[in-house]
Amino acid sequence: MVSVIIPTYNREKTILRAINSVLDQTYKEIELIIVDDGSIDNTRKIVESLNCQKIKYIYQKNGGAAKARNTGIIAASGEYISFQDSDDYWYPEKLEKQLAELEDKNADIVFCKLRRCNYADESVWPKMESGFVNYEQLLRYPSVSTQTLFGKASIFKENLFDETLPALEDYAFSIVVADKYKMFLMEEVLVDLYLQDNSLTSDIQKYIDGNKAIMKNYEESIWNKYPRVKAARLYVIGCLEAQNGINDYMIFREAIRTDMKVRYIIKWLLAKIRILGLISRK
Repeated sequence: MVSVIIPTYNREKTILRAINSVLDQTYKEIELIIVDDGSIDNTRKIVESLNCQKIKYIYQKNGGAAKARNTGIIAASGEYISFQDSDDYWYPEKLEKQLAELEDKNADIVFCKLRRCNYADESVWPKMESGFVNYEQLLRYPSVSTQTLFGKASIFKENLFDETLPALEDYAFSIVVADKYKMFLMEEVLVDLYLQDNSLTSDIQKYIDGNKAIMKNYEESIWNKYPRVKAARLYVIGCLEAQNGINDYMIFREAIRTDMKVRYIIKWLLAKIRILGLISRK
């Protein structure tokens, strides 16, 4: 059996689409655990109106998506676990195809590609070749989104999501488990991802804070082992900060100390000049 976990918070307008995309799967041996993270809208009424024996509804005080997913993981009784988001859509054969791929490749976790809908850039993501994960590539480019994940329940129960992070808990999860287990990316698109006005995806500052927290939390266990990848991630954080109007030349300097790439040096110089007020901050 597959335990499917949907964390939700005030998604009365979209949760039915997400639920139906799970219940309409060609693979039928499922339990659907909906963890309501303190919703104050009609989410509960919508879920209970379905009167479906496969659905287990859990309400908890608002604690964030990672905490809600962990609640679902702890409550799960299936041999496998998969996640859906309350505003996205699964293709009907997602679970069936992912289970077959996991068994065929003798993998521990598989994830698929997704299609970004109603984004400025509607594209297929991640931009990685299918196959077993190249760990350094995964460290450089966050490529795993929770609604694409499917794997052995024991792995999720032993590696809960980091509840201290403001964002990117899926990235943090992936870089921890991919170092210990066999993780396989499928080529096929099996999920449609929808951007909402209050989605974490639209909040740059939370992504900056999430990236910084991940760098700090896994400094000794991961980043010190991959210094050039660490420099690349610092560069990304600096670029995100610049996009958000912050000129943190120190973060580019730290990247340069490890890897003297020209683009790092240019960004450091531009940030330093802006701090001195010699050129416009625009």
